[in-house]
Amino acid sequence: MIRTTLIAVTLMTGATAFAQEATSDAWMNVTSAKSAAEVRAEAVQARLDGSLRVYGVGYIESLRGALTRAEVRAALESARESGEFARLNAEASDPAATVSAPVRLGAHQ
Repeated sequence: MIRTTLIAVTLMTGATAFAQEATSDAWMNVTSAKSAAEVRAEAVQARLDGSLRVYGVGYIESLRGALTRAEVRAALESARESGEFARLNAEASDPAATVSAPVRLGAHQ
C-alpha cells in the first residue's frame, strides 16, 4: 500500500514538471526604446486623432448588412414557418429531430 502510494506521488510530481508554459521569457530582458510616458502620450494622441482603433469591451464598430430590416424579418418568418428555425435551435444531441409545427419564439415583430 505504501509502495503504491509512493509510486503514485512520484509519478504525479514528475508529470507536473512538464506542465510549464512553453512561452519564452526572453522578452522580459529586452530594453525598450521608449519610456512608458512616451507610449502613453502616443496612445492619447492616437485616440484624439482617431487613428487608434479599439476593439475591446464596450466598443464594436457598427456593421452594415446587405439586407434591410424588413428582408431579415421576412426571412426569419419564413424560417419559422418552414420549421428551419426550430431545427437550427434544437438540441444538438438529437440531430434527427423533426418539428411538426412551426415554433414562434417571442411576440416581437
